[in-house]
Amino acid sequence: MENGAHRVSVVLCTYNGEKYLSEQMESIVNQTYPIYEIVVQDDGSTDKTLAILKEYAERYPAVKIFKNTDHRFGLNSNFFSAMRKATGDLIAISDQDDIWELDKLACQVAAIGDSMLCTHKSKPFSTEGLRLNYDDRTPNYHIVRLLFASIPGHTMLFKRELLDKIPPPNANCYGTAYDVIMQSVAASFGKIKLVDKVLVHHRRLAASVSYQTPDSHTKHSYFNALYMLWWSATHYRKTVGRMRDKVLIPRLELFQNIQSDSPDHDEALAISELRTRTDIASLLKYSAKCIKHRNHLFFTETRGVANFVRAALYPIMQIYSYKEV
Repeated sequence: MENGAHRVSVVLCTYNGEKYLSEQMESIVNQTYPIYEIVVQDDGSTDKTLAILKEYAERYPAVKIFKNTDHRFGLNSNFFSAMRKATGDLIAISDQDDIWELDKLACQVAAIGDSMLCTHKSKPFSTEGLRLNYDDRTPNYHIVRLLFASIPGHTMLFKRELLDKIPPPNANCYGTAYDVIMQSVAASFGKIKLVDKVLVHHRRLAASVSYQTPDSHTKHSYFNALYMLWWSATHYRKTVGRMRDKVLIPRLELFQNIQSDSPDHDEALAISELRTRTDIASLLKYSAKCIKHRNHLFFTETRGVANFVRAALYPIMQIYSYKEV
């Protein structure tokens, strides 16, 4: 592929990001792959964010600034609105306070091939002394795994046509995070490509709604596994009931709205439906589905007897991830 063969749009959404915005912008404008445009949509910042952006727009004509003036859109709506404004054939998502490796776009453009979406490893860091976990293993992004995990939006480079395949704006699934929607649609239409290297240094902030202090019980040990199993089994019905309308039904409706005839999509839809139920028959069917897909279910694709047992128990065990939600 010749350098610059694809027009790449970078989409960046901002809100009161003055503290770290310049550092991130520098890592974007200095990419080794030529950027067609940088679409920045601000969601009503009251600090110096817009002033910083205007300085970059004066120096770099590719920077296009949009402002939400009537009301705040919020994270999901702001990103979807900004993505629709991008005109490149490939679109990369950026947070306002990360730091990109300078070859991030070059690596992803070279790797995406015939896939809808390309991702990569992202390593967290903190300038606030936060406790952080990072798993350096090669992750698994099979559609069944993605029912229980997510690809961070800031790692995504995707083909513009993916936007035409997401559900309509009035669908109930838009209570789901934008990156979960994008990954679910991409996985429903084909394989997601991974660049197996760290291309973004993801800044973690205590004030971020996505930051949670690491739970000591999630560290790998037999004692923690037994604790998580005990907690999940004793809280299963209550937790599913609490999360049904908030998380599980929107995820189900997401797959119901994706118009794909892929067998992988059909399996994801069936599992999503079983996740909303608490009767014994549905739980057993759910367990059988997990056993069927046991080689794709976990962070890395593994095999063996232990994997069979983990898969059989997973419908109950995964409830622990909603403990603090």
